[in-house]
Amino acid sequence: MLLSYPGAAPFPVRLLSELFRRGAAFLEAAGSPGPYTLYDPCCGTGYLLTVLGYLHGARLRALSGSDIDPVAIEFARQNLALLTAEGLAARTAQLEDWAARFGKASHREALESAQRLKTRLPGALAAACFTADAARLEDAAPPVAGVDMVITDVPYGRSAQWAGGGAPDDTISRLLAGVRPVLAAPAVVVIVSAKGQTARHPAYRRVTRLSAGKRLVTMLAPVDA
Repeated sequence: MLLSYPGAAPFPVRLLSELFRRGAAFLEAAGSPGPYTLYDPCCGTGYLLTVLGYLHGARLRALSGSDIDPVAIEFARQNLALLTAEGLAARTAQLEDWAARFGKASHREALESAQRLKTRLPGALAAACFTADAARLEDAAPPVAGVDMVITDVPYGRSAQWAGGGAPDDTISRLLAGVRPVLAAPAVVVIVSAKGQTARHPAYRRVTRLSAGKRLVTMLAPVDA
């Protein structure tokens, strides 16, 4: 149903929902009941943002994402459009055409998913994405502000690497530095990385850290929040 790069592994939906709930619980305890503005600085094709829009749209004000790959951003725009009645209708019509023309089971299954999503449209939810280097957001002047929550799955593994090179830990630190100016108060940042990577920066304190299979999840908050 959602557009993706060939061979890209989808993020576990249950884990994603749990991370959002944990982030929201932190914000609520800090006096921010929502709705929230959520930002993913390594959004890829927008999978995390789109899924969260359907799962927790009632608790969200806006979704924003950026990625260094302009091709990925084009996919992200199409996926985020599925959060609107118009975008979902266009995708459904496309799948109906493909199912009729090619008769593939994958098209029929995607069409069934589209019909289910129609009953779960989140309503009015602003969503946007743009091209930017997650480690150099200060150069991109991202059109985001007042971000309550960041959830991002940083590049790792053979199929996903940081563009431009650099040690992963250093790049995560630069990402955290770039995101800091757009955060609201209070705010929470959830970094999903490979085990063995470190997500830290002097401008943040660690709230919690947990393992999830091959992934390491680090939840951080600005030191003044």
